[in-house]
Amino acid sequence: MKTKKFSLLKERIRLFAECQGISMREIYEKTGISDGTFSNSSGLNEDSLLKFFSYFSDLNANWLLTGCGSMNIEKDIHTTSPTITDHNTGDKYIVDLQKKLIVKLEIEVTELKQNRKTLDFN
Repeated sequence: MKTKKFSLLKERIRLFAECQGISMREIYEKTGISDGTFSNSSGLNEDSLLKFFSYFSDLNANWLLTGCGSMNIEKDIHTTSPTITDHNTGDKYIVDLQKKLIVKLEIEVTELKQNRKTLDFN
C-alpha cells in the first residue's frame, strides 16, 4: 500500500495539530481552509497560510517554514486581546492582527533569505 506524500508545510501543520490535540476537521472549521487543500499533495498557497496564521497565531512561522526552532512562539504577557462587542470592532481587531502577522512573516522571510545566502556561500 502506497502512502500519500504531503508537502513539508502540510506535514508540519498536521504535527502542530497533533501536538495541540486538535483534529484536522477543527482546523478546517476554524480557519475556513477546505479539507481538499490539505488532502492533496501540492503545497499551500499564501491565502491558506494567512488564514491558518490568523487563527493559530501562536505557531512559529520559522518552525513551519524551516522545521527549525520551537513550534510555538512565546506570547507577550503584556498583550491582551480586546473584548469584541460588535462586528466592526471585531473586524478591525482581526485586520490589525493580520497586519502584525504579515509584518512578522516578512521579517522572518527576510531573515530566512539572509540565512540561506550565508549557507550558500559556505
